[in-house]
Amino acid sequence: MEFSLSRLPSSQALDFDNPLSEQESHMQTRKKLPERPSPACVLDSMMLESPSSSCTPGSPVGHKQVDSVPEAALSEAPSLEARTRQALAEMDVSPTSPSTPHSPPLPTIFSAWGASNTTSPESANAAFSHCPEAPKQRSRLNRMGSLMHTKLLTTTKLQRSCSIFLFENHFEFLQIMGRGAYSEVYKVRHHLTGELYAVKKSSRPFDGRADRQRMLREVRTVNDLPESDRIVKYYRGWQQDGFFYMQMEFCAGGCMRAWLDRLQTPLAERAIWTIAAQVCEGLHLIHSCGEVHLDIKPANLLFSLTGEVKIGDFGTALTSADVKNGEGEEGDCIYLAPEVLTHNQYTPAADMFSFGLVLLELAAMLGTNSLHQGKRATPIVLPQNGDLWHMLREDRVGEAWEHLKPSSHLFGQSHDADADLRMPGASSELCMVVQCLLSCRAESRPTAQEIISSANEMLQAGL
Repeated sequence: MEFSLSRLPSSQALDFDNPLSEQESHMQTRKKLPERPSPACVLDSMMLESPSSSCTPGSPVGHKQVDSVPEAALSEAPSLEARTRQALAEMDVSPTSPSTPHSPPLPTIFSAWGASNTTSPESANAAFSHCPEAPKQRSRLNRMGSLMHTKLLTTTKLQRSCSIFLFENHFEFLQIMGRGAYSEVYKVRHHLTGELYAVKKSSRPFDGRADRQRMLREVRTVNDLPESDRIVKYYRGWQQDGFFYMQMEFCAGGCMRAWLDRLQTPLAERAIWTIAAQVCEGLHLIHSCGEVHLDIKPANLLFSLTGEVKIGDFGTALTSADVKNGEGEEGDCIYLAPEVLTHNQYTPAADMFSFGLVLLELAAMLGTNSLHQGKRATPIVLPQNGDLWHMLREDRVGEAWEHLKPSSHLFGQSHDADADLRMPGASSELCMVVQCLLSCRAESRPTAQEIISSANEMLQAGL
């Protein structure tokens, strides 16, 4: 059945010059129009919303159900389209029912026609008889297209740039500085300024927008911190060909892990207290802003050209909001605090435990250690799991030390599990600080500010 304005009696012709109110238009339109729009057009408009859906008797259309088609009608209409047309023709759609994308209410359609007095009934009738072509269904790849495009995602307060940012347009690749499970870091030179930077690239493409947001969090977390010489500077983050890139400050001294591994001469304790003060200055800044780093380890502590220590790699860092929600990711299991693993407690004390293990590694390189005796310092290897891993988290640090760095006069002898930590060549103050930092009770660990005070006292004492 086709709808035509020409079939209306002349006494019921629409007066476009005197538009009715919305309520009157509803009522009079209901009275004047015994016919309804072509079911074919209604069907096509439904297909515009969901091209892959099929309309069958009993399926929801808008806010109504399609009545079942009688058997006689089915026998006369062999095709699915014909059965659907008849079912739509038998529908009872109230003019006051809510509008849907499938079938706009009649007053809305006529008010659009009334906007122009030159609209003819023929053109109005043609509007129903010819619906626009249904758009092609978007695939998941198309919806994810923005993840594959090259564009700037974020900049810090230290840098502003255009929205399109390409690695090759701005940087010259020099060398790979490091590679991990999730990313690799390049040493690069800026084309225009000649300055050196570090650029981190994700080792795999985005899994989705949530994965991209996780990578962006690293740049935004650092951007929320005040600028400091104890924090590696971040400049911008962008996506290119589905990968995530970050431009960061280049630390010419490299990371502490590489420094410890290539160290040829034993350390002096004064150097350990200096490092402790500088690292804790960065930790104090992070904690005072309500953030937690959660991955403090030698590989993430970097040296500047002048030898100052900076904290880098905020990939697992949490903002104050994340800490309140208890959301977080575990860092390196070797340096993981026990409460993070057992109770998901992401607090500044977790960073202090990790730093306690860093100090333990540094103390093993002391020059007066009886095992050195002028030989090359040998780093200790912290466990990833096992009994020794648990010893370090059960207030048995002294016992664990004898397995990590056996001293000539103690190794092979029974050791009281409750005995204080004794590191040959280390002052009692350093041994006490390390033992307190590695307490299994988070509330018993000293804060970053307390370590700074202790380190300054030792340095001023001329140690």
